Amino acid sequence: MKITWTCMTGLLLWLAAASQGQAQDETTSSASASRVPTVRVQMSLVRPLGFPNLPYYKPLYGQPRLYPQAGIEWLFLSHSRFQLGLGGSLGYSVSNGYAGVGKKGTKGVPPADSIDTDANSPISMSIIPYRILLSMTVYPFAKEIFGIGVWAGIEEIYFGETRVMASTSTTASSGYGEPAGRTGWAKGLVVGASLPILLAGPTSQAIHSMEIMRAHAIHITPFYERVSALPGNTLWLLRKSQSGLDFSRQNVGLSFSFEFY
Repeated sequence: MKITWTCMTGLLLWLAAASQGQAQDETTSSASASRVPTVRVQMSLVRPLGFPNLPYYKPLYGQPRLYPQAGIEWLFLSHSRFQLGLGGSLGYSVSNGYAGVGKKGTKGVPPADSIDTDANSPISMSIIPYRILLSMTVYPFAKEIFGIGVWAGIEEIYFGETRVMASTSTTASSGYGEPAGRTGWAKGLVVGASLPILLAGPTSQAIHSMEIMRAHAIHITPFYERVSALPGNTLWLLRKSQSGLDFSRQNVGLSFSFEFY
């Protein structure tokens, strides 16, 4: 009899503890679901589809390569289905190629479709784009399964072109009509659209394991954007003199975004 009472008491205590734990989990899940994010951090891979206003780029460097980009946004207006944010991003791209030389009989700076490359003169171009953006994201469904994002802002670019001149090389320029080694600045207007897809929501186990970081959600986001060169002699953010190169382009990419409350 004594053993029976002991077993029943233990069972009742276990059920009470389990009920309390379940209630706490439900409370935590409910609280997590009711929170709204205030910061978004993004890690992206970006692929330019070409530089149509840089005719010498493709003959010298080939197709543009993927490059990494990191960004952060302050979500100053945040709701479970609607977000407005202000943020910035920074990318870094390096392309390697060979200096251009005019085909036999060509005088002066040759057109882009009339050059050969000099394998004895490797060149590289570094491009560092940084942006200030205003974004809007709408989630049509309550569980944020996917959303629609748009953004617009200003991009400024620092670029640097370097060249290793071999002793057997006979070329004197990178194909832009000036000695390789030039640096400069450019600016443009950025507009884009994205489709954020939910990987881990506020009530998921992955987010609970990141509770100490105040995590809210994780999305994977394919995106498309267009950059159009802006006129003017001076940059808006760093007040540098703008060069004559036009980095207008279209980008596609994929980003992972982490939202925190």
